Amino acid sequence: MSYAIKINEDFLNKAIKDYKEVKLTLEQESMIIETSRLISQFLEIPELAIQIITWKAHIDWQKKHEKVIADIANLPPVERLTAVKELFNIGKKYLKDLLSNREEQELLVDIAFDKAFKLYLVQAENATRIS
Repeated sequence: MSYAIKINEDFLNKAIKDYKEVKLTLEQESMIIETSRLISQFLEIPELAIQIITWKAHIDWQKKHEKVIADIANLPPVERLTAVKELFNIGKKYLKDLLSNREEQELLVDIAFDKAFKLYLVQAENATRIS
């Protein structure tokens, strides 16, 4: 089940223009797309909007921790999960700030991000079992 929400169109149009000019490494682009696909399963907004929010969350996390996103893969399991959860929370906050009607849609964003993180946990556990 996915939830329809409405985000500020002015932000979206400006952000799309800015994001198209960003140069990402293949690894960064892959991580952004992967995370965005998880979230977009639960929210009915353009996937590009979710990619922009994910990209902004990555930038904030990197600045806060003075690390690159790729370093997360090398963290011990508990720290890795904590870092990924923090990324989801940063993205969730960004999206909430962009909602056209925050009061009515904030809970839907919370639910969608929680479901996406749980899906990430399942996928991470399955990947661990395979390797």
